[in-house]
Amino acid sequence: MLMNLLNDAGERTEAVLLATGNYHMRIAVRGSKDTTEIRLIEDQWISENGKAVDIESLITILPTNLERPRTMMAGS
Repeated sequence: MLMNLLNDAGERTEAVLLATGNYHMRIAVRGSKDTTEIRLIEDQWISENGKAVDIESLITILPTNLERPRTMMAGS
């Protein structure tokens, strides 16, 4: 999943969501060699360096080579 992030300095960054839990996300930020973790603390996402991060958008990455949409039905 692609993410658009906004830091407390007003800078926008793109990232890819790698893993998530209830109160944390592991992301790969564009231009960074390492992954980073953001944590949800008191209704605010906080980066590893302690700065606030806003998630502006989450964009699903869909495969482009599907012949037909995949669907799930209850009981299948």
